[in-house]
Amino acid sequence: MRALSESSIFETALVERDIFEDVIGDGTVPEFFSNEFDAWVVGTSGSDDGQTVETIIRKQANTFSKLLIVIEDYPGNFKYIEGGQPNLLVVEHESIEAHHKELLGPNCPTISVRRNPRYDQLRLFYSQQQLDSKACNDSIVVLWAGQPETEDAVIVLSRLIPTLKEQNIGLLFSAHPRDKGYPSEYESLFVQHNMEWSDVTGVSLNDCIVKHAPLAVITQYSSVAIEAGFYGVPSVNVLYSDVGAKRLFQDKSFKVLPWCSLGASMIIETIQEQ
Repeated sequence: MRALSESSIFETALVERDIFEDVIGDGTVPEFFSNEFDAWVVGTSGSDDGQTVETIIRKQANTFSKLLIVIEDYPGNFKYIEGGQPNLLVVEHESIEAHHKELLGPNCPTISVRRNPRYDQLRLFYSQQQLDSKACNDSIVVLWAGQPETEDAVIVLSRLIPTLKEQNIGLLFSAHPRDKGYPSEYESLFVQHNMEWSDVTGVSLNDCIVKHAPLAVITQYSSVAIEAGFYGVPSVNVLYSDVGAKRLFQDKSFKVLPWCSLGASMIIETIQEQ
């Protein structure tokens, strides 16, 4: 959404105000929105507050008969909302379009397939020079990209750690910003398994890759793994049937991530595959 917000149309004082708390507070979109804008564009947040705001905006757009465009920032985030149907849903790949059509049936809106704008900065600024300038470490390390659910992450890491130790692979650990168990739950986990780790939570992906040169990104289904691909760093999605894959299906309605199905990322589904 940054590209839109930087447009000259957003320079007025009215639009510069932060409406996030206002929308949650009274459940409506500020009046100037309905007066000033004929088309409304929203994303598909993964947070509870974000989903609340987007639901309100989508319903208000329908109420005011505004053109409503939803840009899905992560596959599977778009959900059908009664009274909040968009005129257009923008997704990043034909496989995602097929997924929504199968899942939503007659409730599926008109879909346009376009490259995901959330990665435009990486497309613009990535260069071969960045890749060549990565550090060359003697030791092999991987980057763990966490997600908000502490319990899931702890279970997955506890299954991965023995293999990492056996192969003498170091661990760079990056917690999700909404992970309430960080850092205490992970400090206890790594002490319990006598596992050495480097906490890179809050460090930008660019700095982490340049400084540490991870062999791969390991995650359940964090978008950090996708971002790392722009640097030439491969990813491994760990989706056990009881944890990882179960959460993925609950959150995104995918049984297997589309980029795994298409061969763009490796997938681990059992402990034996590690």
